[in-house]
Amino acid sequence: MKQLRDWGYTPDDDKTTAVVRQLVHAAVADGGTRISLHMTHQHDQAAIVAVSHHPAVTEDPAFLRRIVGLGVADCGTESTPDGRYIWAVIEVEALALPNKPAATISR
Repeated sequence: MKQLRDWGYTPDDDKTTAVVRQLVHAAVADGGTRISLHMTHQHDQAAIVAVSHHPAVTEDPAFLRRIVGLGVADCGTESTPDGRYIWAVIEVEALALPNKPAATISR
């Protein structure tokens, strides 16, 4: 959540934590020796991606239903030779910034 706040958003902490846990749990269940977690943002949305780094995976058909049930905007998985990419997009709100005085130009 800190990174989202650093980017100027106010995430729903409970939803974000639940989504990250589900993504990480799915990546760990793939059986690899490591996982990585990535995040990016654009236009009041954040994409969270977990990578299992294990190419031989069995898709869990209930996984996407669980993620959708958390209220994500979009989600999916993609299996590649580098491992499975498991992702979800969540809605985030921009932080309200205090009003700043307009810049003035002096000559």
